Amino acid sequence: MQLRIERRMVLKIPWGLVGVTLAIALLGIWNLASASRPPHTPLWARQLLNLGVGLSAGVLIGLMDYRFIQRMAWPIYAANAAALMALKFIGHRAKGEGSWIVLGPLRVEPAEFMKLALIIALARFFHDDYREGEAPYG
Repeated sequence: MQLRIERRMVLKIPWGLVGVTLAIALLGIWNLASASRPPHTPLWARQLLNLGVGLSAGVLIGLMDYRFIQRMAWPIYAANAAALMALKFIGHRAKGEGSWIVLGPLRVEPAEFMKLALIIALARFFHDDYREGEAPYG
């Protein structure tokens, strides 16, 4: 898989929406920073790191060829299903629920990733089942 940034891809990005979304996220982080006190763990710094990781992941996925994601739909779904099943054995309890996997300082909730995996798998399923000229699912 080769990542190429094409001019037409950059021109189609809704920059206004990206700017407003980023401004709202930064405003929320600024609000956290103004409400926190120095002796406590800086929650705003962790949220800023999460924003950076999320933006990086979004850009990476946005630049991927959609056919690669389409080919990987079933393996992505299977990996997420396996992670959910692994919770039975290695799940960490938090707030009464054993729905977290702890990877060092990082806590991951596989159910959140499964939501995206299900969307990708259903898109692949409906794409594969589509027949030209027939009424789609109606």
